[in-house]
Amino acid sequence: MLLINLLGYMFIIIGVSRIAVGLLVENYSKVYRVFLVLVGIFSFLFAFIVLLYPTFGYFVLVILLSLSLLINGLVRVLFAAFERQ
Repeated sequence: MLLINLLGYMFIIIGVSRIAVGLLVENYSKVYRVFLVLVGIFSFLFAFIVLLYPTFGYFVLVILLSLSLLINGLVRVLFAAFERQ
């Protein structure tokens, strides 16, 4: 249960930081900033799902964690692609 709570709070922090970077950093392209905000909202919502329904426990955690890590990895790839141009 502790692991679920820690990862849930971690994804809240990740979501808030992605939203903040998307809204505040003007050096990035508009498409990348919108994508950052969407990924931040996605991470934030999934964190709340994990924290609100701990009875689903590890199954939900594995699914949501893998989706969130996949999307966060995609953000890093897009960042590299946009910075290269």
